[in-house]
Amino acid sequence: MAGLEDVQRAINAELARLGMTPGQLAREIGIDPGTLTDLLLGARKPKSPTQGKIERYFQWPAGTIAEVLAGRGTLPDVSATSDTPDGVLLDIDLSDLPERDRELVIAAARLKALEVAREVRRTMGE
Repeated sequence: MAGLEDVQRAINAELARLGMTPGQLAREIGIDPGTLTDLLLGARKPKSPTQGKIERYFQWPAGTIAEVLAGRGTLPDVSATSDTPDGVLLDIDLSDLPERDRELVIAAARLKALEVAREVRRTMGE
């Protein structure tokens, strides 16, 4: 089950990096929270549609999770990525803040961006 453990670790690392909970991720990608919980607890492997939703959200190459689960691939090294997973860079100098406070400000900015994106998507559907 090393492949599943690798997937679990990578998802948890992405969640931590983004300051998200599994429930938030499940809602964002449109899957049942129980499905994600089962995956993160190792109770079951994700089916192909769920794999695709996770890969698209984290901008991993399509098919990455299936390859890792089959023992043939590797997941992106989250620690090597920047704080701009979607290509958005906010040019804000936070260097005067302690690291913990910088992390809180960045997490708050990400959450606000998700709220605005959700509202834009909602209004686009009207």
